[in-house]
Amino acid sequence: MKFKVYNCLVIIFSVFIISCSKDSSNDNLSLPSVVTLEIDNLTYNSVESGGSIISNGGTSIISCGVVWSTNENPTINDFKTTDVLSVSEFTSSITNLEPNTTYYIKAYATNSEGTSYGNQISFTTNQLILPVVNTISLDYIYNLQCEVGGEIITDNGIPIITSGFVYNEGQASQNINLNLNNGISINNTNTSIGSFYSLISAFMFTGSYISVRAFATNSQGTSYGNVLEVYIPPIIYIGDQIGGGTVFLTTGLHTGLVVAVMDGNDLVNWGCLGVNVLNTFNDVFQGEFNSDKINNTHINAACNGNFAVNMCLNLTQGGYNDWYLPSKDELNALYDCYLQGYLPDLQDKKIWSSTQYDSQKAWSQTFNSNGTQLSENKDISNSVIAIRTFSGY
Repeated sequence: MKFKVYNCLVIIFSVFIISCSKDSSNDNLSLPSVVTLEIDNLTYNSVESGGSIISNGGTSIISCGVVWSTNENPTINDFKTTDVLSVSEFTSSITNLEPNTTYYIKAYATNSEGTSYGNQISFTTNQLILPVVNTISLDYIYNLQCEVGGEIITDNGIPIITSGFVYNEGQASQNINLNLNNGISINNTNTSIGSFYSLISAFMFTGSYISVRAFATNSQGTSYGNVLEVYIPPIIYIGDQIGGGTVFLTTGLHTGLVVAVMDGNDLVNWGCLGVNVLNTFNDVFQGEFNSDKINNTHINAACNGNFAVNMCLNLTQGGYNDWYLPSKDELNALYDCYLQGYLPDLQDKKIWSSTQYDSQKAWSQTFNSNGTQLSENKDISNSVIAIRTFSGY
């Protein structure tokens, strides 16, 4: 019985000794001690620092790094890095800082007892140095292309990597923040101070505005010029209703001829027999010249009357008053459009052109299946259709 009691006392005493030993071990743990390393490799948006562990507090370091803020005494609740501890030191790289800005930085270390911080260091990031660039011109030239010009004023001592233009739909007021992230870019080979130019396809922007600005990039970032805008006319097709009439001929994406709304029922003479109108032409875009020549020649000859050319020159329709009598080739183009069904019923009507055949005759064309062009006496009564030139709608 005495032996059993003795054994129990030994066990109780041993447990007490072990418990006291553990409590004594925990009493020796503490927060780590860390020193902030001086900064290095400072740029306009990055810096390097780190820390040196003076003491781990008697237990393993769980995490370490640096904390930083634009306010003093940053903590792990601000910005921080998590770095790898090598022996007793760690290196930290901080990026995405703002240029020319003062920051405060501390090293930190965490063990099972908590987090401690090193001394605070302040630094100011370098000034961001970018090239200076202007957008100097923007013109819609032809065939759905814009020519845009830029000028690099200075590289501020840092070599330019690339330059170019960024563009998007809309007016300049809608694109004041146009940049490489929200626009369409086209690079240029120019990396030198001076002007540079590029062509931009405007196909996507017909009937709307396009805004463009120049840019130049160096190792520190990209700078932009002012925003310019230009209107891109819509593409015009045969049969479109614009400019006071119906388009019957296009000679480009935005230019051509329109015909007035006339039924051809008014029959008039071409002019006076024997009045010779010198140098009238057959060609497209010569009808206006011919019409003015016919009118002036008859005025000078004191030959007055309500002639075909007068009906056109005196016409106001759709807000336009620059109508004229079509030349021989313009009239034939009008006939071709008529065959395609874009014009009103002019079946079997003979229509005057502004092209003279000789002092007695002028050219007309019959709007039938043959489209015959005839030289007829000027005092014959034929139908009249007026046309005008359009450009840049």
